[in-house]
Amino acid sequence: MSANVYAFLFAGVVGAAVALYVWLKDENTPHRNNRPRRPPPPSPPPHNSNETGDVTPPKFFETGSNCIVCENPSTVKFVPCLHSCLCSNCFSTYLKHARKCPLCRIEIDDVISSA
Repeated sequence: MSANVYAFLFAGVVGAAVALYVWLKDENTPHRNNRPRRPPPPSPPPHNSNETGDVTPPKFFETGSNCIVCENPSTVKFVPCLHSCLCSNCFSTYLKHARKCPLCRIEIDDVISSA
């Protein structure tokens, strides 16, 4: 290649670098350092507790009605929290993976089964 071609390529690379520098320095152009800040994340929901400090399950869980997994009648009650949210079949599967109540996450000491 001739010297003119190299000079042309060099001028193109330098021109592109200058254009990029000017574009990044332009304050009207949004880029990574000039973007508006995101609003802060929403605050966590209030703690579900009454005046005595007892933790209650969230309102969308109705304990003592149906299994939260398969919708069959719940037949297992956890001790000490007394939540009833799983049937015996789902509880046996759940027990292989966890030993905490799925509603309040308290360690399960014992189980009361009505089936």
